[in-house]
Amino acid sequence: CAGAHALALALAPGAAPRGPSGGPHRVGRARRRQRGHGCLTGGRKGAGGTGLAIRSSQDEGTHRSLTFWYHCLPVYLEYRAVQFRNRDAGARGWNLPAWTGIPLDDSEADRAYGALHDKHAKPIRDLVLKMRGFYFKNAQLLSTRDDFVPSQYLEWCKETQDAAPCEMAPGEARAIAEKALAEKLGLSSSSESSSSSKDSAIFASWDETPVGVASIGTVHAARLSDSLGGHEVCVKVQAPGIERRFRADIKTCIDFCRLAMPQHAPPLEEIERQFLTEFDYEAEAANLAETRANLLPKWQDKIDVPVPYENLCTKEVLVMSRLPGTKLVDGVRERFARIAKARGLDPAEMERKQTDAVKSGSLIKKDVDADARATKRANFFLALSDTLVRKPRFYLRRAFKTRSRVNESERSEPESANLKETETETETESEKNFSPSPRLVNIGETLRTLLDVHAEEIFVHGAFNGDPHPGNVLLMPCGRLGLIDYGQVKRVDIATRRNYAKLVLAILAEDKKEIARLCQSSAPEGFGGDSRNKDEDVAYRLAMFWNDRDTPDVTLGLNLQEFLDEMERRDPVIRAPKDMVMIARVSMLLRGMANAFNVRLRVAEAWRPHAAALLAETDPDYYLLPRSAKNHRGKSS
Repeated sequence: CAGAHALALALAPGAAPRGPSGGPHRVGRARRRQRGHGCLTGGRKGAGGTGLAIRSSQDEGTHRSLTFWYHCLPVYLEYRAVQFRNRDAGARGWNLPAWTGIPLDDSEADRAYGALHDKHAKPIRDLVLKMRGFYFKNAQLLSTRDDFVPSQYLEWCKETQDAAPCEMAPGEARAIAEKALAEKLGLSSSSESSSSSKDSAIFASWDETPVGVASIGTVHAARLSDSLGGHEVCVKVQAPGIERRFRADIKTCIDFCRLAMPQHAPPLEEIERQFLTEFDYEAEAANLAETRANLLPKWQDKIDVPVPYENLCTKEVLVMSRLPGTKLVDGVRERFARIAKARGLDPAEMERKQTDAVKSGSLIKKDVDADARATKRANFFLALSDTLVRKPRFYLRRAFKTRSRVNESERSEPESANLKETETETETESEKNFSPSPRLVNIGETLRTLLDVHAEEIFVHGAFNGDPHPGNVLLMPCGRLGLIDYGQVKRVDIATRRNYAKLVLAILAEDKKEIARLCQSSAPEGFGGDSRNKDEDVAYRLAMFWNDRDTPDVTLGLNLQEFLDEMERRDPVIRAPKDMVMIARVSMLLRGMANAFNVRLRVAEAWRPHAAALLAETDPDYYLLPRSAKNHRGKSS
């Protein structure tokens, strides 16, 4: 994504240079030593014996848990062994002599990790695609973190954004939808059995090829029967038994984390509670209606949200209006390909080169506003090039061709002249009319809109989508963004919103004492987290990491797993600040989306005005509130 977006900027006439001429930026050692076991979040405490084998054969959850342990525990231990030899042994003061062959320096560890990535990436991919469920959901989350996930894993994780394997057989989704809606509407059994016919009591037409395949079901385009209004709709159908498998998978993940990575267990328990709301499609329909009422009065010029047909929704079936458009990643890539083709370049080759530049660090990241300005500038030069160069050239060539045909027809027989006239009349549309260059998708403006919309959901309404990954954002033909999939809506009260607003300002002020107070105070004064040592520096770094940025000054130059391990070693977590977990997840997902397009994002900075506005109304004497915000409130009053 970053390669396509950045190359499109570079292709535009007059675009800004891609970076300094002094060669690629040095890639940090922490980035090169990424480990694959971050992909392996799951597991259950193992047990043996005949009784467990019998239970495994009868209980799907036990079978899935044992399958995970059998395949993934050895992989996890291999990665941990390399980390122990490279870093952990020395950190514990075990100065093992080199002649033992145990210690590894950084370059040796890099090679060892690379070999493990090559060895295990494909088997783990096959296991994820086979088991699906929550493991597939995790792969979607990891797919946006190019800076953390090793390339061997990242390549297939990115495919999970919109290429989920279908859980249902052909025709099964429609049969489930027909049966569930017929029961809800009280239709006769004869109509229930007509799901395979062209004219049913529920759907006049049904596209068997899904328009989207999610981790828990499929989405199909359909048209309601005339008796139900005849509307063009999308129908989301939950796969049978998927909720049971998800519950088992999340339990597996939590148990594994308690054993191997205890710092991950408390927040995962909160994520479990939120994820399980995704299986009630009637609740999702209510979420869609609430979100439309909250957002569209202000944002209808920039976004749209599907309209739910609440009378046609059940726990397993959701019927909603169809938003036209393509997924964000696909839309950016398609627009880039058109621009490259218009300029006589091979899109695939140019995208590959640009992606390599992103990975090497020679292509510098821009912040959101700088990226938006660069895209506007590039689109201006594209339009200018059309006006001054491409359009005059097109009409000159067309005039020359027309004149040549007239001269040729005058020298030929009348029959030949008639033939030339027919050929002229059958010119293609592109030969007759000038086609302007495609315009770039303004990723900076897109990200700014998503940041502001989610900030309003959090700070103003207290009801926000906890799963804003790139596959849930559409580029609509009208230029607006289509926001879909509101199964994971989290609601927070005014005290939590006020505390998060204070946290944003404390992060920006780098006020460690206040950050620690907010994270570890009980409600309503804080988020209710707790740790063994009450280390303010650890609270500060974790709050920055989850809610603002993950730059080396925060992570100590360590990669994701090493950083979290180090924080856990310094100050073990007792209780996660649960009301902050899902908001932090939104921050991480939005940063991941920006990272995928090579855009640098500080979420706390982007949310500063929203946080200040809330505090100006609810706690105007808060000591970190900017004076300008207090003055603005006074004038408003």
